[in-house]
Amino acid sequence: MIFTNADPRYAGRLDDKQGVNTTVTMERFKEAITFNAELADKSTWLWLTSEQMGFPLRPTGGGEHE
Repeated sequence: MIFTNADPRYAGRLDDKQGVNTTVTMERFKEAITFNAELADKSTWLWLTSEQMGFPLRPTGGGEHE
């Protein structure tokens, strides 16, 4: 599985390790999902979408695209 950085400050910046795509095996991906599910009752982390963090992936604000 390939994860692509959606943060416009880093996306596509191949000179910055935060800007490149990350490849993860399905086995490792499943481990991460399982780990996060086990922490659901214990963790106080909140996962935000890119839009909630201020980096929407689609046009917003009442334009012709809505």
